[in-house]
Amino acid sequence: KPRCTMEVCASSTCADGSGQSGDNHTVFTDGAEAGYVVLSDGMGTGSSASAESSMVVSLFRRLVSSGVDFRSAIKLINSVMVTKSGEENFATLDALRIDLDDCGLTVIKSGAAATLIRHRGSVLKVTAPTFPIGIYEQSEVFTRECSFEEGDIVIMFSDGVSEGAYPFIKELLLGGDDLRLMVNEICRKAPVFNPNIHADDVTVIGVKVTA
Repeated sequence: KPRCTMEVCASSTCADGSGQSGDNHTVFTDGAEAGYVVLSDGMGTGSSASAESSMVVSLFRRLVSSGVDFRSAIKLINSVMVTKSGEENFATLDALRIDLDDCGLTVIKSGAAATLIRHRGSVLKVTAPTFPIGIYEQSEVFTRECSFEEGDIVIMFSDGVSEGAYPFIKELLLGGDDLRLMVNEICRKAPVFNPNIHADDVTVIGVKVTA
């Protein structure tokens, strides 16, 4: 049995006038020692964006749970997205891989927004200059190994949360440990920090490891 367990909280809102979010996420373990939290943001909003992000999330989970290395899984998903039709089909992939034996954290990104990590009283921002899945035939995957231990917190979100919200998120991270409160507050305040006239779907996920 793994030494650690993941506590995960999520909150989301749909863009104005859209009855369905273009974001999808999932949480699972690979049957061995790793837990995954995966978030995908489809192109645009509504049902078509939701279909794209849902396919990315479900394929990633199915492949990794079947024993496929996550890098190979992303390459396969990218091939499916590129060849699916003549239209543009792409979605971001933002994932955390947590080793549930030693709390080792790997941040995995393809075109995704930043991830904020609270570790030992400071906050680290992880960004990746990569493109979403499905744009090019050769997929781009960014990975980073990060220091992580019991009590640390990760906040991940779709690009409906603008960079202007980062200082507010940092303040929440340094001010407490209530995951549910954090994700709800970030989601609720996201429109305040969004400089765009047209709102985007917002999904915020908080992750903490406990022994």
